[in-house]
Amino acid sequence: MSTNENLISKDFVYTTDNNGKLIFVGDFEGLYSHESDPWGQMGNDDRLMAYYAYSRKKLAESIQRLWADSEKQYKVLEIGCGFGCVSHYLKDYLSPRAAVTGMDISFTAINKARSLFPSIEFIHGNICAGDLVATEKYETVIMCQILWYVLEALPNTMENIGRLLQPSGYLVFANAFLKEQNLDHQLRHSLNDTLTKQIERISMNRFLYYSLERGC
Repeated sequence: MSTNENLISKDFVYTTDNNGKLIFVGDFEGLYSHESDPWGQMGNDDRLMAYYAYSRKKLAESIQRLWADSEKQYKVLEIGCGFGCVSHYLKDYLSPRAAVTGMDISFTAINKARSLFPSIEFIHGNICAGDLVATEKYETVIMCQILWYVLEALPNTMENIGRLLQPSGYLVFANAFLKEQNLDHQLRHSLNDTLTKQIERISMNRFLYYSLERGC
């Protein structure tokens, strides 16, 4: 399989109808079963290596600052962890202060993450599901590069995050978009408005922090 193919999600995530309208499919199990390294997340592709290094360091520094004034250990959950590369980076960067757990909708991705990083806990779960059971609570919940995939199920997603977060915990969005899109102000305003409405709807008394990156 070529490097180009490894970065393409084909019709597993999005497809188009006969009118050219973009349709969300969300077959992440199919994607991970078919592709060896979706989105080049292992960092082996030259086109993404530098960006991933920058993005992951920025995310880790942001989380570190959130808990700089706290002396206790804090628990971090990465939703949509894929092969666990970000979870692994965070564990190394934030250790020993943070205990990191990764969660993904794909059993294939979770099994690969467990084999790659056996010292990290990885769990299967669908953050968009209406029946997600929260067995743990976390001081920080991360949604890294998956914002586009939860928008259609945002009410369920936010309710689930509310159950996963400790009181006064942090929800961290980290998402990238192309330089050419030039959507900084528009996207930030739209996201802030959407999330604010969802937080008010479920009376979620949580701090919210998100970072939208530009630079792919």
